Amino acid sequence: MINFYIKSITAFGKGKTTSTIDFIDGINIIKGDSDTGKTKVITSILFAMGASHKPFAQKTGYDEVKLVVGTPAGDISFTRKYNANLIEVISDNAEIEDGTYTTQYNTDRTPINDVWLKLMGIEELPMLASNKRSVKKRMTWNNLMRLFYIDELEICREESIIEPVQYTEKTLLLSAILYLAYGKNFASDKIQKDSAVRKAKNEIMEEYLNKRLSMADSQLVRLKAYADAIYDSQLRTELQKTAESQKEIENQISEALENSQSVAQKIMAVEQKISEMDMLADRYDSLQTQYQSDLRRLSFITEGEALIAGKKPVKLCPYCDNEIQLKKLPSFRSVSEAEKRRIRQHIVGLTETQKSVAADKADLEKQLLGLKEEYDRINAFIQNDLVPRRTEIEKLIAGYQEEIDNRSQYKVYQQMRAEIIMDLKEYITDDSDEPEDYRPKEYFDADFCESMNGYAMQILENTCYPNLVAAYFDLKTFDLVINGGTKVDDHGKGYSAFINTVVALMFRKYLVERGTFTPGITIIDSPLHGMFQGVEDDAPESMKTGLFRYFCGLSEEGQLIVAENDEHVPELDYANRNVHVIEFSKNDPSKRHGFLLDVYQ
Repeated sequence: MINFYIKSITAFGKGKTTSTIDFIDGINIIKGDSDTGKTKVITSILFAMGASHKPFAQKTGYDEVKLVVGTPAGDISFTRKYNANLIEVISDNAEIEDGTYTTQYNTDRTPINDVWLKLMGIEELPMLASNKRSVKKRMTWNNLMRLFYIDELEICREESIIEPVQYTEKTLLLSAILYLAYGKNFASDKIQKDSAVRKAKNEIMEEYLNKRLSMADSQLVRLKAYADAIYDSQLRTELQKTAESQKEIENQISEALENSQSVAQKIMAVEQKISEMDMLADRYDSLQTQYQSDLRRLSFITEGEALIAGKKPVKLCPYCDNEIQLKKLPSFRSVSEAEKRRIRQHIVGLTETQKSVAADKADLEKQLLGLKEEYDRINAFIQNDLVPRRTEIEKLIAGYQEEIDNRSQYKVYQQMRAEIIMDLKEYITDDSDEPEDYRPKEYFDADFCESMNGYAMQILENTCYPNLVAAYFDLKTFDLVINGGTKVDDHGKGYSAFINTVVALMFRKYLVERGTFTPGITIIDSPLHGMFQGVEDDAPESMKTGLFRYFCGLSEEGQLIVAENDEHVPELDYANRNVHVIEFSKNDPSKRHGFLLDVYQ
């Protein structure tokens, strides 16, 4: 098999600036404002591959596109004029010849279809059954596009995104999928007439369906007690009442916490005042000490003066015996007594102030004690009363929700069981040797069904699909069944694009991991379309982000190209996830305004 991926798409026009978009062999996201040319990039790729739909209006002046694909053995370019059915191929890969190929059949030129099938590893052109009588038609690349290209105009389909509406196209595509999956043409005369093969296939499908039936029965037994216990309406009424009680208790807790915070702030304010009073009291004590020291100093002066006055003065110098001339010393007694009276008055005032400060501090300490008691009482009420009541209510809500979920699961498995029984009736072994009408869906074996069911659950879980109970791929509708319903049963049209994207990813994964052949590329235009159109949109952001996070991990499965409006693309670290982001913007001059450089939308 020759692996290939899209390297670039280029638009040309006389007198026009050549416009090229490059891609990587991995995950590519094209994002931008509406009408900036995201879809034109994709339709240009398809046009260069051989599709009939023209990518842009001829009045733009662009009239030629060139697609370059990479392969391990060299690049291959496909160039197509706007109004031509011819495609010029230049190949560095020895297995693909240079030349001019045609998009049509029954001409002298080789169809471009043969090139694309060869790039998938299909050497001989398969002729597949196109109706129940096994009328043969060639397998075409355009026919296979439904497997690797999800169109923006069809992504919200309520029917299967893979299976065409027209019956003849439907049978041919199903035959093609069988060929890609198993490498066999099941509509050949030998296989169609071989009743032993048909019988063995039916027995395998019966065994597979019986296993699923047994699983559904065991789940129904486990869940039956919940189904018989109480009516949904009663459960939901009780749940609503309990939820209201939960809201009330949460309000009480919130109010109590606010009160606790308010009291805590008051405690801090009172403690601050007490601290300030302690500092003031220390200063007053220091001043009181200073006043007492001043009194003692003044008393010492007056006492010393009195002692000196009571002694007989010395008239002769003890050293030279000369007469000493005595001077009358001034008296400090009156001044000292006046100063002492003034200080004592200050002491009296200071003492009264100290008593007042001590009284105020005592009041504050009493207030602080009351506030702390109130704070402890509020917190004890929260921890010992409100929180346990909230915990009990949460347990009740969880119990009610579990009962509702289990009843919902019971209904899902009931419906699943009924559908399995209907499927079993279709696989009752027929011992007749007469050839039957060709029914391609009968040739998808148990392994295909089991693999697709596993892929469905894996992708839905990884993309955070809400309230997921069970999911499986229904062969009859060729579509996904989630929680027992179709894509619009539970969530409406807003989820259709998302679920159709999941189905496309399931087929991609199956062909890569288990198929004989695979296109190797997947192109999805607007996977979140509908979720942002006001159509019953209750999808959580986690689901939208989950889808793009899942995209980021798919590089090992081959190339993926996703186009989506900029406002819908979640913020992720795409650079560190090795995702190539191509961004268009109408209003930001630092970014490319669109695909066609000379066309401003």
